[in-house]
Amino acid sequence: MPKTKLSTPYPLLKQKTLQLARLSTLLCSCLSALLLCASCLSAGQKPGAEVQTAAEESAALDEEEYVEPSLKEKIDEILESHYGQDKRIIGSLLIRRGEETLYRGDYGWAAKNDPDFMRMAGKIRYRIASNSKMYTAVMIMQLVQEGRLSLDDKLTAFFPELKNAGKISVRHLLSHRSGIRDYVEEDADFLLMILTDQTDSQGILAKIASYEPNFEPGSEYRYSNSNYILLSHIIERLDMCSYDEALQKRICKPLGLRQTRIGSRFSYQDNEGLSLVRLVGATESPEDNPQLATGTGGITASIEDVALFIKALFSGRLVSSSSLEAMLPTRDDYGLGIMTMKDASLTLLYGHMGRIDQVFSHVFYEPKFDITIISIQNAKILPVRWDTDTWWRLTKAIKAEVEKDSENAN
Repeated sequence: MPKTKLSTPYPLLKQKTLQLARLSTLLCSCLSALLLCASCLSAGQKPGAEVQTAAEESAALDEEEYVEPSLKEKIDEILESHYGQDKRIIGSLLIRRGEETLYRGDYGWAAKNDPDFMRMAGKIRYRIASNSKMYTAVMIMQLVQEGRLSLDDKLTAFFPELKNAGKISVRHLLSHRSGIRDYVEEDADFLLMILTDQTDSQGILAKIASYEPNFEPGSEYRYSNSNYILLSHIIERLDMCSYDEALQKRICKPLGLRQTRIGSRFSYQDNEGLSLVRLVGATESPEDNPQLATGTGGITASIEDVALFIKALFSGRLVSSSSLEAMLPTRDDYGLGIMTMKDASLTLLYGHMGRIDQVFSHVFYEPKFDITIISIQNAKILPVRWDTDTWWRLTKAIKAEVEKDSENAN
C-alpha cells in the first residue's frame, strides 16, 4: 500500500503513530550508536558526528510519511473522542456500501450491565421509534398503488369525528401538514396516562379527535405523532388486520425480515435491547407501550433488518419509482414519511430519526454512493449524546473512504 500524507484530522491516531515510530527509531539509533562507539573506540576514532546524525534522524520523524488509518480506525477514533475511551455509546452502528459492510460496531449493554452483549451482537432487536413512520408510509403508498386509497382522500371517510376532517388529506398526514396536535409532545398529562397503561388505542383516537387544530391543513409544517397513529388505523381498516399483520405481509415476508415486528413490553429474553439511562453503570428508564405507538413509533427490529429495509426501499423493491419520488422531501426537509439531512460530506441523506423512551435511532441512505448508515442507541448517555457534529465527522470519513476506493478503481 502506498504511503500518503494524512489528509483528515485524526490527531490521536497521528500522535500514537508518530510516538511508536519515534520510539522504534530512537531505540534502533541508540543501539547503532552504542555499536558504533564500541567500534570507534577500539579503532581510536571519535564517533561524535555519526551519533549526531542519528539524533537528527530521530527528530525528523515529525515530518515522516506514514500509512493513513483505515475507515474502522477513523470511526473508532470519532466514537472515542466523543464518548470517551470506554466507548460510552450503548448500541450499534452499521455502515454499508451496497451489500458490503464497511463498519459494524456493537458497544455497551443490551440490558443493565449485561456482560453478554457482544456475544448477542447482531441478534438484538431495538425499538426504532419514529423510523417506524417510514414503514407506515411505505404501506400507505402500496395501498395507493393498488388503487385502494388516494393521497388526496379526506379523513371524513375514516375519522369524520376529527375537526377539519373534510379538509385534511392522507397527504397532509404523511407530510405533517395536517394541523393536528401531537398527543406525545403537546399533551404531557395524556402521555402520562399512556405510560401508566390508563388508556388504549381507542382512547388515543378519541383524544386526538378532541384536540382543536393548531393551524389550517396544508398551511404549514409541524411534526405530529398523531398523524401516523391515524395512518396506522387507515392501514388496519383497509387491510382488515392488525398493523403488525399488515407489516409482516407487506414488508417483512417479501424482504425476509425475521427480526422486525411491533414490539411489546421490554423483554431481554426475547433479544430486545432495554431502554437505559447511563450515569455510572446503567439504570432502566420508564418504558412506553409500542403496541399503542404502532406505526408512529412501535416497531422493533435488528440493525441488519433495518439496513435491508431502507436499501430495499431505495432499490424499488417496496414501492414504484414514481411512488418513491413522491415520498422524497421537496420542502421543509420532510416528504411523505422520509426526511433529509444535509451536510458538507455526503451532501444529502434520506431516511428518518427517532426516539422512544431512551432509545435513539438514525437511519439514512445516500443514493449517490449507495451508502447505508444506521446508528441505534438504547441509552441516554449523560452528559453527552450523539450530536450533529459527530454525525458529520462520521459521514465525512465515509465519503473520503468511498472516494479513495473510486480513485483506486479508476
